[in-house]
Amino acid sequence: MGLISHVVLWRLKRCDNLDESSEARDMMAQQWMDESDLRLLEEVEKARRMAEKYAAHSGYALNPDKEALAGIYRGLARNKLQYGHRYCP
Repeated sequence: MGLISHVVLWRLKRCDNLDESSEARDMMAQQWMDESDLRLLEEVEKARRMAEKYAAHSGYALNPDKEALAGIYRGLARNKLQYGHRYCP
């Protein structure tokens, strides 16, 4: 399941006719989120993939604290959208 689906899954669980595997979940998620939210989430996902790939290639380990790591991904994504590069947050 993609990042966008995880972010809005809690909203969709209120709908009795949708389960976690429903294709309608992704369509409704996009309706509930505006374009800037979707761009940010896509950039967060790209930052996550980039960091995991870099860590695996270079022998580094990512921070085991998932909340701290998520904050770093959000900062990298925000800087990419605002400045055009993934500057350190």
